Amino acid sequence: MSIRTTLECWGLHEFVEDAVQVVSELVTNSVQHAAGQSADDPGCCRLTVQRPTHDVVAVIVSDSSPRRPVRCQPNAESENGRGMLLLDALAPGWRVIPTPSGGKAVHCELRAHS
Repeated sequence: MSIRTTLECWGLHEFVEDAVQVVSELVTNSVQHAAGQSADDPGCCRLTVQRPTHDVVAVIVSDSSPRRPVRCQPNAESENGRGMLLLDALAPGWRVIPTPSGGKAVHCELRAHS
């Protein structure tokens, strides 16, 4: 099931576009940067979506790598490096939490627009 479908089933239509962007960025970073050490080991990536309150959606992407996301300062010609800036804009206060297995979880919350 997609993040779009989940939020629409919950009746949280106003969260959909921001959540799709956040999930796309976090999962892409996880897949690109937390892959295993060989082609046979794709690593591990898990997406969790929670609704802790009626006006908050929590998005958590965990993976098997301890490597933390890095904020870049891309210039106008850069093709990459804007993901954490996007996350800062859509989910201020996001954080990285080490997992017991030695990996990490990136946790962010999207709030209803007031």
